[in-house]
Amino acid sequence: MDQPEFTPGGQLSESGKFHRAAQACRDGAQPERVRVYEKIRQGIWSYNGVFHLVDSWLAQSNLRKFVRIEGDPFRLADDGKGWRA
Repeated sequence: MDQPEFTPGGQLSESGKFHRAAQACRDGAQPERVRVYEKIRQGIWSYNGVFHLVDSWLAQSNLRKFVRIEGDPFRLADDGKGWRA
């Protein structure tokens, strides 16, 4: 959340790509699975799991547009053939 949709050069940012994938899910496509990490501090990240991108919307703050993404967590199960969703 709170990331610009486009880079300064006008290309889709990573958040913009997530936004497009989440919008596609809202329109009936299968949700994209993404690994989510949280930055704790400089150089330290915490793994928060795998989420389905199921929705997103644009919000505005201080005259900047940001992508807000809603995820739906899912569990991985080991069926003896490796990890799967």
